[in-house]
Amino acid sequence: MLRWGIAVAIAVLLLTYRPVRRLWAPTGTQTESVSPALSQDQNQNQNKVLAILPFHAVDGNSKLTALGQGLVENVSAKLGRLTEDRALEVIPARNLQERRATSLEEARQQFGATLVLTVALTQSGELIHVAYSLLDAKTGHAVGGDALTVPAGDAFTVEDDVAQGAVKALKLKLQPDEQSALNVHGTDQAAAYSYYLQARGYLLDYVKAENIENALIMLRDALKLDPNFGMARAMLGEAYWRKYWLTKQPQWTNLARSECNNAVKLGNAGAAGHTCLGLVNDGTGQHRDATVEFQRAIDLEPTNEDAYVGLALAFGHQGSISEAEKTYERAIDSHPSSSHAHNSLGTFYLRRNQYEKASAMFRKVIELAPEGYGAYVNLGATYNDMGRYEEAIEPLKRSIVIRPSYAAYTNLSTAYFGLNRFGEDATANEEAIRLNPEQHIV
Repeated sequence: MLRWGIAVAIAVLLLTYRPVRRLWAPTGTQTESVSPALSQDQNQNQNKVLAILPFHAVDGNSKLTALGQGLVENVSAKLGRLTEDRALEVIPARNLQERRATSLEEARQQFGATLVLTVALTQSGELIHVAYSLLDAKTGHAVGGDALTVPAGDAFTVEDDVAQGAVKALKLKLQPDEQSALNVHGTDQAAAYSYYLQARGYLLDYVKAENIENALIMLRDALKLDPNFGMARAMLGEAYWRKYWLTKQPQWTNLARSECNNAVKLGNAGAAGHTCLGLVNDGTGQHRDATVEFQRAIDLEPTNEDAYVGLALAFGHQGSISEAEKTYERAIDSHPSSSHAHNSLGTFYLRRNQYEKASAMFRKVIELAPEGYGAYVNLGATYNDMGRYEEAIEPLKRSIVIRPSYAAYTNLSTAYFGLNRFGEDATANEEAIRLNPEQHIV
């Protein structure tokens, strides 16, 4: 008879169901105690985890909404490039949006955020009012921020002010090349850049056909104003690929590949052209070509999360499991403060039943982001799979204190069952059912 546990893989944004045998414990069960990563002292670690809250839709103004969504994604990307060799991790707004985390408290509970950046836009005629705040995730107190009013077409000033204000509030000392990169837009046409940001906002929700169409319109308009705008070319390639993904019509694949290649040839798209080509190549079965492109993207931008994930997936698709593992390890070497990178490697190990390695990664995630609930669930689920039920209980309870979840209670019931503590097992199951009554397994 099987008992199902659940691992919450925050970094890859999915739930993993893991079967655990009810009346069987593996031989050679370890007696090691729970990692000190669960101690109160490590709740005081100094790693900064900055979450960018999703941009709230502006009623009746879809273009301003798309502009705001694209703006926060671009700011996320620019701040993310500053994380190499710093005790800083940046969680993009799209990651929070995928987990439906829209508040400061949810950012802290789900991602272990210590700081949160919020951005709001309102429009009055030809003027846009911008307000942004950097908040302490635990207290809600502002530690930085500003407000300004600019012409509607001046996307440069909006993005630069938000990015520079965040850097100042984070007290980051930038090198001259980092400071220069923070102000790079890839075009000198402000209107083209505004179209690009809107397109980026639309593509965040690419499962909707109308969003892809709107993105294509915005990108074509941007490229009419500046045909040499490499990042817009790369995004146009991505938009065509997303259209293929929805329609499965092969002509969109050819257009996607063509625009990605054009972006690379322009030489000013940075990593974007290569990640675009990697995406298309991997999706069309050309996995080796995909690894080459993702590697080129990493060479240009060592902190590019999408490139590392794409490279690891491409290696996995071609059966090169050891190379996929090395890619996750390289992501960690590039940014040792990233809980995302450690959690990605942890879930990679967990899927392959390498429990000792998985538990080590999840303990590190807890050390880096002790306010997030997911790594505690993953650690508890891993201990359950190892038959170490007693050790699974503490991290699972810690998870529930932070944020009660179906996954935590299900894994807690598995631990209690393994210890023959059937009354507590039943209580945990009741809580799991209360949180998710649709799950027939419980």
